[in-house]
Formats: sequence, structure tokens, C-alpha cells
Amino acid sequence: MKIATTVTCVLLLMLICVSTAGQIAIVKNGKPQSRLVIDSSVDADNKAANLMNFFIQRITGTKLPIVEANQKIKNGDIIIGDYQSSATFLFTDLGFGIWLM
Repeated sequence: MKIATTVTCVLLLMLICVSTAGQIAIVKNGKPQSRLVIDSSVDADNKAANLMNFFIQRITGTKLPIVEANQKIKNGDIIIGDYQSSATFLFTDLGFGIWLM
């Protein structure tokens, strides 16, 4: 339940960010423009990515690909977990963070 609340808050935060100058399109014309980057060995990261994808699919009709953190990070990637990189920190709660490349 706490993870669902957290992901819902993140999605609302992302919707708010869409109306600002630093916009990113995570889905455009029904095609994913971003990826969810996780460490699949961390259960909370898996649950957060799947829950986030559930809401993204409900809103856009499209799921984002979920990839392992050991892959090359690209611009527009949404990083879920505890990562140190040049990504912009968006949100943290319950032991995981969400970062945007």
C-alpha cells in the first residue's frame, strides 16, 4: 500500500512537471520515449517499476520498457532505486528513489 501511494505521488509529480519548461515526453504517439531503469534484485524497485508502468499504461495505453541498471543510461530514462549518477533527483520515500536522466 505504501509503494502504491508513493508511485501515485510520483506520477502526480510527473504530471505537474509536464506543465513546466523542463518537459519530457515518456510516451509520444503511443510509443515509449523513456525506460524504467531498476536493479531487479531489489524487490521494492521491481514493485515500484511495475506499479508505475501500470499507471502509465492506464493513462497512455503504452508500457515503458524495464531495463537493468547495468545497461547504459540514456537521456529520458527514469531510474528507480538508489543510484549515484548525473541524474536529476525527483523523489524518495520508503528506501528507494526515482531519478530522471
